[in-house]
Amino acid sequence: MNPDRVAFFGHPCDVTVIIPLFNKEATLVRCIESIVLQTFPPKKIIIVDDLSCDRSLSVAYDLASRNELIEVIPLTENRGPAHARNLGASTATTTWIAFLDADDLWHPHFLEKVLLALEKEHADFGSSGRIRISEVDGSIRENVLAWPFQRGSVVDLTDCFWRISLQFLPINSSANIIRRDLFHAVGGFSESMRAWEDLTLWATLWSTGRFIFVNEVHAACYTGLRDDVFGRFRHDYVLRYQSHLLRLLGRSFLTRPRASLSLAVYLMAFSCRAFVRLFVQTLRRFTAPIVHWRAFRNTQSS
Repeated sequence: MNPDRVAFFGHPCDVTVIIPLFNKEATLVRCIESIVLQTFPPKKIIIVDDLSCDRSLSVAYDLASRNELIEVIPLTENRGPAHARNLGASTATTTWIAFLDADDLWHPHFLEKVLLALEKEHADFGSSGRIRISEVDGSIRENVLAWPFQRGSVVDLTDCFWRISLQFLPINSSANIIRRDLFHAVGGFSESMRAWEDLTLWATLWSTGRFIFVNEVHAACYTGLRDDVFGRFRHDYVLRYQSHLLRLLGRSFLTRPRASLSLAVYLMAFSCRAFVRLFVQTLRRFTAPIVHWRAFRNTQSS
């Protein structure tokens, strides 16, 4: 990283960026550079290292030595991304907080565009469009709203959050800005979940606050073998997420009747997909010994 690029451009805005870090030495510099080059730079960058096994912590300290606004918090025990994010948020003092994974990045206008939209619309949390870049085959996919929404517009998705979620989740762990007091009011990320903790938080925030979406690409997320919710499939997490949505559905009939129908449709679609995934997973588990036995027979016969 060029040392000259560590100095921020422009005046800092009232937001703290929190980065959970675990074994991302190869991508951390790229991530930090994308924050450094923001047209509206943050007041603070907090890197929480979750007991990385590679050189991630050393890289983080090196970056912090070049810029006083970067703070590194090393953990002595690996407790998962939810704990790392919550710990970072607990040390923040700004009005807004934003989370960014160490292997993803923001385009230069992310903070500017989303923060201005949040302030103008008096919303509680927001996001923007993003591109998903596959690390397997290099394919790129955009997550933006199609017609009738105009590219570049600011859209209040509070009432149609779940209808859009049938196509793609309009917020994720690397494209978000949240009012800090609301984040703490809902309890932050669930630390008992090593996956799906972000989905549960977005649903809770939706039930409490107002959500806006900047309909143009301002973030890039790098994906592995599977980039859908079920790439992190665990039956117990599925049940907890479904139960959480059911509770929200019961409350939304009174608080947000217009959105309750789309939430019900989303919950049914999610449950059907979860059932299919569980069935396939179970089928593979039972058929695996047969496949291995046939492979063994073939090697013996040859």
